[in-house]
Amino acid sequence: MILSEKFEIAGLIELHTKTPGCRVGRKQLPWPYIQINREAIPDEITNVEIDIKNKYYNSYRTQNVIGYIQDQTNKLIVFTAHYDGIGSFGEGNYFPGASDNASGTSMVLDLARHYSSVEKPYYSYAFMLFSGEEAGPMGSRFYTEHPLFPLEDIKLVINLDMVGTGQEGVILFNGPQRPFEAAIV
Repeated sequence: MILSEKFEIAGLIELHTKTPGCRVGRKQLPWPYIQINREAIPDEITNVEIDIKNKYYNSYRTQNVIGYIQDQTNKLIVFTAHYDGIGSFGEGNYFPGASDNASGTSMVLDLARHYSSVEKPYYSYAFMLFSGEEAGPMGSRFYTEHPLFPLEDIKLVINLDMVGTGQEGVILFNGPQRPFEAAIV
């Protein structure tokens, strides 16, 4: 049951024992919904007044960024990451996105630098930075619906998400299902 269907509410403030997280979505609630750490609220507060201005853009225009190195074949190895982050939710509340996913974006750019300065290998390389991924696979879906390269020419896609420093190793998702490709990585 949706809370607003059971109760007439103007908004909801939910208290948490830990610092609440946040998530990006593609829907807007008909009323404000705020999560606050319980320790941030003094016990003597009995009333709260909130003035929220919000604008939801159903179709916000953004761009994917794609680079390409042509080598001996049109068959591609593709490195991807997303460059959008959660950003700001009001004054003093900012999620810079260093791990998710500036680190993956930086790694893709570093791989582009590396492969542009080495002897030409057999495969061509594409470096794709997608936007809109925090709200779902928006940029990558757009790419598959409007590809610059034939999808059948893509031999391997390596998506770099939340690379961080990499000092503690990596997790290779789908590695057991793709043992040949996992061995190459």
